[in-house]
Amino acid sequence: MTMQLIEADPSNYSAWHYRSVLIPRLYSGEELSTKITEEFELIKQALWTDPNDQSAWLYHHWLVGIRKNKDPEKLSETLEQELNGCEELLAEEPDSKCKSYLLTA
Repeated sequence: MTMQLIEADPSNYSAWHYRSVLIPRLYSGEELSTKITEEFELIKQALWTDPNDQSAWLYHHWLVGIRKNKDPEKLSETLEQELNGCEELLAEEPDSKCKSYLLTA
């Protein structure tokens, strides 16, 4: 259901929030780690579609936090990948929220 809502409106805060509530309840251990990785791919698509959409950035921030708390051994690798992704996005969209996100991360 959340995917349908996000596909209809990528700025749907409620749908992104609902995903953040459901995922930790539905997955644990290695399944959670795999799901988090999949979610980073999903949010990357949303951020490249609209790099100034605050709802996507909030979900991205949540993903980093859950990786830190639930899968810390992959945090360093994740942060490096996300930093590289933000640098790529900034090269294409220099005024995107990625700039302010990197400054506060």
